[in-house]
Amino acid sequence: MKNNWSKKATLLLAAICVALSVINSAVVKPKAAWLLQVDGVPIYRELYTYYLSEALRNPAYSDAAKDEKQRKALREDVARRCMAFIAVNSELHNMWQVLEQQYKAQVAERAGFLWRTFGDYYSAIGVGKETITQVATYKANQKQLFFSIYDAGSRKVPEQQIKDYFYRTHAAYEGLRVFRTALDATEDGGGERPMTAAESEALRKKLVALAEEINKGKDFFTACEEHAADLSYAAPSTAELRRGDADFTEAEFEKVRQLDPSKVTVLEFPGFFLLARGVNMGEGDNPREYYDPQRGECLWEMKQAEYAVLLEELTASYRADENEAAVEDLLDAWKW
Repeated sequence: MKNNWSKKATLLLAAICVALSVINSAVVKPKAAWLLQVDGVPIYRELYTYYLSEALRNPAYSDAAKDEKQRKALREDVARRCMAFIAVNSELHNMWQVLEQQYKAQVAERAGFLWRTFGDYYSAIGVGKETITQVATYKANQKQLFFSIYDAGSRKVPEQQIKDYFYRTHAAYEGLRVFRTALDATEDGGGERPMTAAESEALRKKLVALAEEINKGKDFFTACEEHAADLSYAAPSTAELRRGDADFTEAEFEKVRQLDPSKVTVLEFPGFFLLARGVNMGEGDNPREYYDPQRGECLWEMKQAEYAVLLEELTASYRADENEAAVEDLLDAWKW
């Protein structure tokens, strides 16, 4: 089912606002010529050059300097990127939305990082910091448009579905990792080595005994303090993990997710033991403590593939007219 994009109703207004307020590259400058027009909105050299440099990361265009077929595909790729830029910015404007403050801070941080890191390169190809900021703003607009659709709009996802996804993909425990390493007396400075099978089994038995002690009523922290040497002087704390974390396979994540909140258990993983009890993330003084910070990311994970299709549909509803001579001049001058 296609989304009811509002582009057609307010296209002219959106084009004017985008051209004047959003796209610095569209401001007419001396000797500037548009390279592309997206439904009447001109794309000037800086923005086009940025997207050209992005498209050229694709090895499929490695011979575009001399291969006519690759060159044509490259130009179509850059045009699609520019169309998406106009489409998203226009659609957000058509919904009478401005970029929220939380995203403005992210834009400033992202643009500053890109300019500090790659500013010399961008300057060399004729792209200024303001254009980098506009692209970062466009990325933020993509996110805001997503939440406008899936968190409050025509495709709003029921809250219970988001919660169910969260509890399937996140887990928390109270405890500590005890690494299966021992001091290597043969090394200068006292380096560490993996435990032998016998040493590892002896540690496991100590941890099982410690867990039994705690389950019989001893305070978790006190018990760990009394056995600090066996625990490498680590103290129990609350930790959260998510499905797909590098330290845990799918099966191992499920073991952690199924930990009993009322009982300390010893789980064995490659390289370490986990002495822990589960945390019921939906209970306590603040039952949304774990859910709320992850809610947006969960919604994004649930719907990002569908959203990508929607953006393709939105972009396809726009038309791009190319200034072939100006584009060819830019490509001929490009340092391949």
